[in-house]
Order: sequence, then C-alpha cells, then structure tokens
Amino acid sequence: MIREIKNRKEPFVDEWLIEKKDGLSLKLGTPVSLGRALTFDRPWERGSVTYLSLIQDGNKALLYYRGNLSREHLSTDFDDSQVTCVAKTDDGNTFERIPAGIYEPGLENNNIILKGEDSHNFAPFYDDNPECPFEERYKAVAGEGHDEATRGLREYFSKDGIHWNLLSGTPVITKGQFDSHNVAFYDKGAGLYRCYCRYWIEDERPSDGYHGIRGINSVSSKDFKVWTDPVENRYGFKVTEHFYTNSIVPYPGAEHILVALPMRFNPEREKNPGWPAKGVSDSVFMSSRNGEDWSRPCREAFIRAGIDRDNWGDRSQIMTRGLYVHEDGSVSMYIDRHYRLDSNFLEHYKIRPDGFMSLHAGWDDGNMITYPLTFGKGELTINASTGAYGYVKITLLDESGNIMPGYEGPEWYGDSYGEIYGFEKPLSDIAGRPVRLRVELKDADLYSIQVRQ
Repeated sequence: MIREIKNRKEPFVDEWLIEKKDGLSLKLGTPVSLGRALTFDRPWERGSVTYLSLIQDGNKALLYYRGNLSREHLSTDFDDSQVTCVAKTDDGNTFERIPAGIYEPGLENNNIILKGEDSHNFAPFYDDNPECPFEERYKAVAGEGHDEATRGLREYFSKDGIHWNLLSGTPVITKGQFDSHNVAFYDKGAGLYRCYCRYWIEDERPSDGYHGIRGINSVSSKDFKVWTDPVENRYGFKVTEHFYTNSIVPYPGAEHILVALPMRFNPEREKNPGWPAKGVSDSVFMSSRNGEDWSRPCREAFIRAGIDRDNWGDRSQIMTRGLYVHEDGSVSMYIDRHYRLDSNFLEHYKIRPDGFMSLHAGWDDGNMITYPLTFGKGELTINASTGAYGYVKITLLDESGNIMPGYEGPEWYGDSYGEIYGFEKPLSDIAGRPVRLRVELKDADLYSIQVRQ
C-alpha cells in the first residue's frame, strides 16, 4: 500500500503513514492559555454567548457569536430575542466589537447583525469554492424549526460578512437534530460542501428526556442547494460519549485532513449543586481524511474545564468553530467559558505549528517505519522538538526495508517548525520512487514532515 504525499505536509494526527512502531506513541499537544480574548459584558451578551464562529482573511478575522436581548436565559431555542453579534481582530489576540448599526438603534454601538430564532445557531463560513459568486462569498447555515414543516437548516449569504440575506425560507437540510452548532464549509480536496450536524445515536440510556447519545453526522452537496442524506461519523469503535458540538475545520496548511474539536458532554454529572442544569464538559480532538471515518488515538481531553469552578457548569467549554493561524504557523483557538453567568468570556489558547498531536518518545528510544510512500522533488523538512539529550533520526529504506546508501540521516536535536533535515545525497534524486522512512526518536516529539521545493 503506497502512500503518495508529493509535497504535501503530513502532520502526525493519525497512523496513516505508520506501518509499525515500537516504543513510540501518538500524543496530544498542550495548548497554552493566553487569558481572556473578549469579555461578554454588554447587556445583549451576558451569560448567553455560545456557538461562536471565526473567519480569518489574512491577518484579519471576524468572530460571530450568539447573544440575547432579553437578559434572561433563553426560554426556548426559538426565542426571538436571540441575536447574532460580530467582532474583529487584526492579530488573533484581542477582539473589538464592530458597531454594525443594523438592528436595535437604541443600543448604542451594538454589534448585532441578525435577530430572531436563526441566531440560535447561526454558523457562517467563507466559501473557498472558486466558482462561488462574489456576492455569496460568505455563507451560513442556521435554524432548527418548530415542527416537521419548518424543521431544518436554512441558508444565508453575504458579500461582506456583515449584511446577510436569507436565500430561502425553506430548509434545505432537514434530516437531523439541529439544536446545536451545525457547521458548513467548502472542502477543496473533495470538491464539495460539507455540513456537520448533531443527531441522536439510539441507545437505551435516557439523557435529558431523550434516549440515546449525542453524536455527529454529515451531509454533502455539490452546489450548496441539494444535499445528501446524513452519514454518521465512524470511529472504529462504539461511541459512548456525548458530542454536543463538532467545530470541524480543514487542517491549517494540510487541508486534505479535517480536524474536529467537539465539546464532549457528560450529562449525568453535576459539580456545582444548584446549577440550573446538569452536565459537565471538556474539549477533545479528532481528525479525518475522508470526512466520514475519524481517528481518535487519544481519547482523553484536549482542553479541560480547569481549576475555575464556574467552568464546571453545563455547556461551557464549547470551542469556537475556526482557527486563527499566525504568520509563524502557530495556531490560536478560542473556548467559551462561564456560560450562564454575567462573567461569560472567551478564553484564548495557542499551540505551536502542527501542535495538535505528535509522534512522541520519552527517555527510552523508540522507532517507527512508514508504509512505502512517494514524494515530490525538494528537501525534507521536519517540525520537531527534543530535549537536551534527545534526538530525531530519519533513514530512508527501499520497499524491502534495506537502507538506501546516502540516505541515513544524522541525529538531529533542537526545536524547529520546519528545518531542513539533510542527507548525504539529494532527496530529489529519488523523487517519485517508493521508499520507507525509518524514524528513531528519543526524548522528542515529531509533529509533521514535508518535502518542500
């Protein structure tokens, strides 16, 4: 089974490259908190902000989120007092509200751009489809529906991301459970639109009046109008956890992979007695190469609720859908904290480039051999980190597992996002020829590899 990677970046988020390994494991990265990015202290925000979306364009990005004009917690998902708000950032670190002036003129400098029940789960994205008309380059899905006649997601479009038009009052995605953050985007690799929604996996266990487990499924479309029937996410094992949201995006710089950062919900636990609703949550990480089969080598939490007791109420820890990529390749992500409280805020986390997961070795040496693979012309670069006594060593083998003369690399050490890993002979001399990589690690993390011209 030959893996064709050409000049594509391959992060170690799954075992797609790995035929066998010994003494190594895939390990989750550790995002670093940079504190508050935005405090939701406006009268139309406090305690109700959730289901956030981020759209980056160059260094700038727009942040969308749900608010509530009533200042009370939502009476139902169809509450007409719900609003969609927008803020902006020029650096991915701090945000400021955009005074839109579209709704509620009595609320000075408000940043409301949509009002009504579709604001409950309004989920915008930038359409990367090269055939997309300019006036529809921003799209969104939203809605839930009171009954079977109105049930489903409606489509919105905009040319600037601020002023939105409803494409049709008729829902176009109608099969599923839509009372969550249902996210859509254009998958350039597959050449189609995808939309990921929540549904209920039938099970004998009751939860909040339902019988089952909250899960994720998806539909797809060639034209953003006609959608397929839902396909449930497959994990290779029986799902026992509730996934409340999904926050799925193409992997930054490796868009042939999709990543998901769901809020994982435990509806049976209650950390704070007297809280309005039961449940505690965290955020997890998973990835997919075809949009339907998902890899979860690390099932533990990616981001925990932490020491702040107010994060242990229900429905905090919802990850913003969308990542901010900095010029050095590091990635910012944003998670909703203190839901239901006036102190509701957005926490900023950051990881190194490709820092979601790594191929990891502790103090003892370990090694890995890839499937046969082919690559394009260029030089091998590695994103890796070692300790002072650690190393990364890469050797090229032929398909039979024999060392290829001139391609036994040195013991590299240090910390680099994309340093050239040199061999005695030029790598381009064997471009297109099936080879295996033997990777040896000690006290090291290898995040990704790429052959670059």
